[in-house]
Amino acid sequence: MTILLIDRDAKFRGTLATVLREDGHVVQEHALPGDLPSFDTLGEVSLAIVDHAVPRANQLAFVDAFHQANPGTPILILAAYWSLDLAGKVAARPFATLIRKPIGYEELCTLVRDIDAERASSQR
Repeated sequence: MTILLIDRDAKFRGTLATVLREDGHVVQEHALPGDLPSFDTLGEVSLAIVDHAVPRANQLAFVDAFHQANPGTPILILAAYWSLDLAGKVAARPFATLIRKPIGYEELCTLVRDIDAERASSQR
């Protein structure tokens, strides 16, 4: 599975990418959405993991644009700053799941494994 990982925290991003790679995934790491090449040049992405705070004001706009370009790709939105408003906005996007930070690497990897297994079973 190829995972797009966007998080401004270099230590968290690097460690999570390492753990995901050890779990057998290909990981494309970026600090900011603006660091991405165009969506057309990303190649096949099976899952996007995006930090909500990057940049906060435009994050859901990025998520919406990514979904438009990759409608079958689930998105995990990591948020350290939780609010009912944010939860409601994400709940209105069935392609996205809001995950509260901090989250353990193993717990996040378990979510990724579950998404991968669900994706594999739906392709059969």
